[in-house]
Amino acid sequence: MFSDRLRLFFYCYSQGYGAGSEGAVPKRVQAIRQQPQSSQYNLLAAEFGDDVAERMTRTWDQQALWQQRVQAFVVDKERILADQSLNGVQQAAQIAELRKSRFSSQEQKRFRVFLENPNLIVIK
Repeated sequence: MFSDRLRLFFYCYSQGYGAGSEGAVPKRVQAIRQQPQSSQYNLLAAEFGDDVAERMTRTWDQQALWQQRVQAFVVDKERILADQSLNGVQQAAQIAELRKSRFSSQEQKRFRVFLENPNLIVIK
C-alpha cells in the first residue's frame, strides 16, 4: 500500500506537475481548499483517500492556527507602535518581549520568514 505522500506524489506526477514548479500543488487541491470547510474532507477523501484527506485537513487546520497567531502578533505590534507614550527603544523592547512570549525559539525562526515576507501573512 502506498503512503499518503507517495500517493499524492504519483497523483501530481500523473497530472503533469513537476517538483519545484508553480503547478506542484494540483489545481484540484486548490479548488478543494476553496470549498466550505465542512466539504473539504469528503472531497479530498474521494480524490486521494482517507489517509491523505486526514493529513491535508489537519495540516490546513494547523496553518490556520499559525496564521491566527501571526495576525494576533501583528495587531499587538501595531498597537505598541501606535503608543505615543513609548519611545523607539521601549517599543522595540516590548515587541521583542511579545515575540518571545508568543513563539517558541523554534517558531521564531519560522516567524522571521513571515516578518520578512509580509505577503505570507493572510489578513482576514
